[in-house]
Amino acid sequence: MDDVTGLRASRRHQALAAAVTLALVATVVCVVPIASVSGPVIAAFLPLFAMAVLLTDGITAYLLGSQFVISREPFLASLSGAYAFTAITVTLQLLMFPGVFSAQGLLGASAQSAVWMWVFWHGGFPFLLLSSACVRRQTRIDPIQPNRLRLVGLLCIGIPLLLAAGGAWLAAHCDQLLPPLIAAGGSYRTLSTGPIGPAIIAINLVTVIAICVSGRFQTTLDVWLAVAALANLVDASLTLLGSARYSIGWYAARAASVVASTTVLSVLLWEINRLYRGLQRAHARLQEFSIRDGLTGVYNRRFFDERYAREIERAKRTGRPLSVLMVDVDYFKLFNDTHGHQRGDECLIAVATAISRQAARPGDFVARYGGEEFVLVLPDTDRAGAATVSERVRDAVSALRIPTPTPSGIVTLSVGASTIERPPPATDALLRAADTALYMAKNSGRNRVCFSDVAVPAS
Repeated sequence: MDDVTGLRASRRHQALAAAVTLALVATVVCVVPIASVSGPVIAAFLPLFAMAVLLTDGITAYLLGSQFVISREPFLASLSGAYAFTAITVTLQLLMFPGVFSAQGLLGASAQSAVWMWVFWHGGFPFLLLSSACVRRQTRIDPIQPNRLRLVGLLCIGIPLLLAAGGAWLAAHCDQLLPPLIAAGGSYRTLSTGPIGPAIIAINLVTVIAICVSGRFQTTLDVWLAVAALANLVDASLTLLGSARYSIGWYAARAASVVASTTVLSVLLWEINRLYRGLQRAHARLQEFSIRDGLTGVYNRRFFDERYAREIERAKRTGRPLSVLMVDVDYFKLFNDTHGHQRGDECLIAVATAISRQAARPGDFVARYGGEEFVLVLPDTDRAGAATVSERVRDAVSALRIPTPTPSGIVTLSVGASTIERPPPATDALLRAADTALYMAKNSGRNRVCFSDVAVPAS
């Protein structure tokens, strides 16, 4: 199976991504006229928002890192680093945000620290996405060597984490070197009107264009990375338009930020679910292959041995009758010698199909016992029922009218049947009795049904 970088974008994903894009655009159109209007101050909103971004981006980083270990594509490691950067940065911003954990903020924060963490976040994330696109372009053909896996992972994930830590240190301890961006009361109009705000918009816009051009929406990841980059652009734009904390634009920007955090996570979870479904189907196919005869499609000897033992135990436990039919294709060696092995295989397939159609009840089953010999197990079937099924089996194969150089002129069957009612037999006694009956049928002229007259011992 392809990893997440190789999944072709389906029409469903493209349509869903288009719907999310239209929703983001509609949000911008609706919010722009009222972006600077003050909204209610909801004290619990920011911690909840930060926890949502931390969890979604943290899980995304972990899943992308896991994909990197499997596929050895540096692009996934660098993308994991970008989301790890966001998860750490939003956590540090929350710790520094005034009024959440303390009046001034933790980690030695000043009044400007939280807004500068926002700048580092919304400038750093698109920059890391651009870096990931460059890494992908340079390493598109061959995955990295296993002996370099740990080094590349440390570089691609460790550097963004160091950048997040460095940004936090600058925001908290070097405020004298950084220009003030927020005024008393929470207004950051200076950020919106100065060069920093437009620069953030520019790098986000360039990132959206670069991802769209480089990926061309060919894979599922390309599609949703483009949506994530667009949501980050909408987040930055509405924040700047809001110009103050707890404005309508500020709240709408936080919602767009959650969209940016969840889009790639959603496709990763979808990929895991797709992989799980594929593994389930593959496991079911392997199980089926392990119990089916490769030529005829009926159950094989291994399945028969296991299932027959269970049926014997069930008959012992319930006291219900159990019948076994041993079936042999008459003069099959002559058929093979005359018509060749390919026609012989076709004959066995047709015979097995005809026999299987007579095992009508859910508990009945047919298995290839060996060569041209089949066994039919009939739970809860007495001698009269076994006789009826035996004749149906013999007639069904005769009705195929498969020509063969024998006195009858067509392929026929010999059937040996045995039934046990009470007491139940030992595990192999019933089978031995059916085998004895089969030899009786063959020695009596073939193309007939015989029942065993051998006494079946109790267990």
